[in-house]
Amino acid sequence: MDLFGVGIFEALLVLVVALIVVGPNKFPEIARSAGRWFTVARNYASEVRSDIESATAEIESEVKKEQEFMDGIGDDLNAIEEEAEASMPKVLDVKPVFETNINDFQEKNNENEQTDKTNNE
Repeated sequence: MDLFGVGIFEALLVLVVALIVVGPNKFPEIARSAGRWFTVARNYASEVRSDIESATAEIESEVKKEQEFMDGIGDDLNAIEEEAEASMPKVLDVKPVFETNINDFQEKNNENEQTDKTNNE
């Protein structure tokens, strides 16, 4: 178990050195104070972690809503495209009509030219 990068054996070594430096009379008081600070630090870390998780969940929720909105726009665009394609005549459907109109125009033009020739004679 590591706490702030300090393993169990390292923590025991620090406690033994502190006991030697401070002495047995003041050691329990300092240990209680260190325990309180450790509890405060752990609670603060837990609170920060909770806040980060909450913020992350909120952001993920907003991103999901935006993604659903964008998917809805995509569906709407697909529906509009399908409707536009259905309402427009196909190129193959227009081609015979176009050719028929050109042929009719050419025939009328030829008739007019013949009529003009006969009138001029």
